[in-house]
Parts: sequence; C-alpha cells; structure tokens
Amino acid sequence: MRTFLALAMVLSLGGCGANLVEAPRRPLTPIELAKFPKQDWRLANNKFFLWRDGLSPEKVSTAQRIAKRIDQLDTEALPLVRRMNELSRKIDPLKDTQKLLGTHARGAKAACDKAKKRVEATDKIRVQAEMDLAAELALPTPNAERVAALKAQIAQGKAEVSLGNEQLKEMGALRDKLDKDVKNLDSQLAPIVTEFNETEAQQQVIEQEGRERVAEITELVDWYKDQPTAVIFNFQPDGSIGAQISDWNLNDDAGLRQFSTAPGAGGKPTITNVIYEIVGGVFKFDAHVFEDEAQTKLRETYAFKISRIHYDARDGRNFFGGDIIRTKYLPEGNEVRRGIAKLVDRNN
Repeated sequence: MRTFLALAMVLSLGGCGANLVEAPRRPLTPIELAKFPKQDWRLANNKFFLWRDGLSPEKVSTAQRIAKRIDQLDTEALPLVRRMNELSRKIDPLKDTQKLLGTHARGAKAACDKAKKRVEATDKIRVQAEMDLAAELALPTPNAERVAALKAQIAQGKAEVSLGNEQLKEMGALRDKLDKDVKNLDSQLAPIVTEFNETEAQQQVIEQEGRERVAEITELVDWYKDQPTAVIFNFQPDGSIGAQISDWNLNDDAGLRQFSTAPGAGGKPTITNVIYEIVGGVFKFDAHVFEDEAQTKLRETYAFKISRIHYDARDGRNFFGGDIIRTKYLPEGNEVRRGIAKLVDRNN
C-alpha cells in the first residue's frame, strides 16, 4: 500500500512539474567483443556434421544434447589422458632400468651357478686325490713321486676351492644386491602401474560412452565417419591466408579427402575465400568438392564460418565453433543444408 501511495505521489508531483531527484545509476559498460590477433593454427580435434532434413525439434534437441555430452566426455577424458602420459614418462625409464637390472641379475645368478659347479667339481677332484693319497700311503712301499703329485694336487685343489669360494662370496653379494635392487624397483613401479591401470580404466569407460554417443548421434545427423585429422590456417607474408583440411571422409566412395588453398600442378584450389576477422577470431572459407579429378565440374561447396569459443578454458586448449552450409549443385536446383563445426587446437 505504501509503495502504491509513494508511486502515486511521484507521478502527481511529476505532473505538476516538480524537480525529482533520481536514484544514482551505475555507469553503463559497453560490451566489447574479444579481439584475437592473427595467429597460425593447427586444429587437431575436429567434429563436423550436417543436420538431416525434416528433423523434428525434439530430435534436434536430442542431437544437441548428445553433441554437448560428446564435448563433455572429451573434456573429462583429457586430464586422464594427460595423467596417463605423465605416468608413462615415469614408468618407461623405470621399466627400462628394471629390464637392465633383470638381465644383470640373471647373468649374475648364471655366473654364480657356473662358478659353484666349478668349485664343486674342483673339490670333488681334491677329495678323490686325498682318498688316493691315503690309499697310496697305506701301501707297504708308497710311491714317493705319486705321493708328491697327489699332495701337490690336493694343495692346488684346496687353493682353487678357497679362491672359488671367495669369488662365489663376492658374486653372491653382487647377485643379492641386484635382486634387492630389482625388488626395490618393483616396489617403486607397483603404485605407479596401479594408478596408470586405474586411470586407463576410467579413460576407457569414457571412451566407450563416447563411442555410444557417436553411434546415437549418427542416427540423427549426417556424422562423418572419418573426421578431419587437421584443419590448418597459415597467415602468409603477402596478407593471404593458407588453409588445409586433412583426411576428411565425406561418406562417399572417395575415402579420405585433402582440401587446400594451394592447388597441385595445374589444379584448382579446393579451399577459397579465406577471410579472418580479429573481432571474435572468426575464420570464413569455402571448401569445394569436384565431381572429377580434372576439376571440371563442381559437385558441392561447404561454406564455413567458425570463431573462437570457450575463452580461457581450464584445460588450456583453444576452441573454435560455428556453422557449415553445404550447397549441392543439382540439375533441378541447388540443395542447401546446414551443419555444425567444432574444432580444438589439440587432443590433449
């Protein structure tokens, strides 16, 4: 009630020409679009698709939801992939060391076994010589030369066995140290390998869901079987912009296609009209598909308009997104369809 009366009073005073004092207002801040200076790009994580004709609003919404989930899965998988790479960089040198130590340990064990057999064989000869000496000395008239030879053989055997035992002791210590080092290395590796396996399992769950979501969206839109492995922009000294699309399968019989502003010898460029606008970081360009290798007849054109999105992403990647308009040239008239392009500067 008080509010209504106050409003009525203000209106009546205003009608009488009263000087009203307005509440202080915050200064208006004009919206300034982000500007992105010219920069070369190699976009390696790319997803293109075209909307199917006659798609109901519900199915469009479903496709958009699935496409968003695919992006979420990509973002969720990224830290896992990075962690796996970090762990691999720890695991690989440790495994190399483990392999080397294992080789040395097996070599030390084999050497110990060989040396032990040699000592045992030498000691067996010594024992036999002592038995032979006892038998010789038991004779009524021992052979002095034989007695001397057996005593020398026994003495040499004892010396060799003593030296062999010393060597065995040293070799055993080395073998034990190597075995201990291998076990210590195993204990270092175990938690890292466990974490790697657990992280890989999480990543595989995400990857499996990603495959399932792609399978879902392919029922709603024309999703390209082989998405481009790279989309590249290079700013040339003469002010022109070079562009490439690598390994894009248009779901026809041609397989992986290559598009470029730089035609081959005697050919025509398959990418034209490349423009860049620093406000929004917008690239515009056309990709052309010819019906024949001689490029005498144009089959269709894909007009792209993509710009920077997701500024300052937490994972450090740079994102582009935008529209595709495909114009298919037919005798009865051009067929135009719209699509979506999503591009990221790297996979991980």
